[in-house]
Amino acid sequence: MEPSKCLSEKQAGYDGRHNRKRLEDRIMNQALCGNPELQVMDPYVHLSESLEEMKQEHHELLLKLQELHAVARSIGYDEQVPDWSVKLEGLKDLVEQFRFRFMRHNKKEEATLYPVVDLYTGDKMGPTSVMRQEYRMAMDNFQHFIDIVAELPDESVKECTAKKAVSHVQQTYFILTEFIRKEKEWVFPLSEQMLTDIEHFYS
Repeated sequence: MEPSKCLSEKQAGYDGRHNRKRLEDRIMNQALCGNPELQVMDPYVHLSESLEEMKQEHHELLLKLQELHAVARSIGYDEQVPDWSVKLEGLKDLVEQFRFRFMRHNKKEEATLYPVVDLYTGDKMGPTSVMRQEYRMAMDNFQHFIDIVAELPDESVKECTAKKAVSHVQQTYFILTEFIRKEKEWVFPLSEQMLTDIEHFYS
């Protein structure tokens, strides 16, 4: 075998081991620290299980997001309704429940899947950088809506005020729909590619 070819194959093996070591370090540091039960897990297994869990949660969260959007669209568009305060309070409860679930979901992705994407694309200008900005925008919009509803006056809430309040929820719907699409098209495939690479180098 030619020396250059031997060197290339050795380098490929090194790159595979190096990538896995980097992945293990990042997962251990970001996902497993402070959780003794997970510290003994194989990072490959942890990544594989996390990927399947995130896919399932995506489906559930998207359905809940669509429900939020439907409720928001129904508020403020009927001139016969004299007071929208009850509807807004109901939507506020739904938003708070959804926000809690989505923040928990995102925290798990930040700990397990995002390090994989950053490993492939870089964490400065890669897709996760844009997605983190979108996530912050979405959570800010949710908070704006919650604050508006919490500060509503005791008198009847008219159509115009109701529309302005729910506009934050509607904006968040479009932001998070795009956010979820990016995760489906970028984060999941790259995580699957990492699993394939590890299997290839260690089979």
